[in-house]
Amino acid sequence: MSVIHHGVSRLEDKNFEHIAALKYPYILYVGLRHAFKNFQLFAVAFSLIAKRHPNLHVVCTREEFRPEELQLFHRLGIADRMHFRIADEPMLARLYYDALLFVFPSRYEGFGMPILEAMAYGCPCALSSTSSFPEIASDAAIYFPPDDAEA
Repeated sequence: MSVIHHGVSRLEDKNFEHIAALKYPYILYVGLRHAFKNFQLFAVAFSLIAKRHPNLHVVCTREEFRPEELQLFHRLGIADRMHFRIADEPMLARLYYDALLFVFPSRYEGFGMPILEAMAYGCPCALSSTSSFPEIASDAAIYFPPDDAEA
């Protein structure tokens, strides 16, 4: 019996270098935003960071913001710094490549392929300290408790 580890393929730079970089520094969030994904806590955490870093933004992919998320952003004072981008494979590669940080705040996941994708593009990772994340990224990421916005 052999173990076959998960992996991802990295696009060559020539496949996404034609896509313009965003004009602001950003934290990247990739994926759906169901309750267990812990996105609301991440939004609260970002609102704390945003006070100290007025030029920092968040870019999210996969699904447009829901009305309750937009209301949360307004309440937290970060609505103008939360962005949704449709991301096919080349655009996602560009987003990972240029992001200051990839964040994955989920309380649990089956695996977490976006972690491998981020790492393939050299994007630093901040991950919830739960689920399989420490096993996936080991000491190549920083970790935070999933229920502590201050952390």
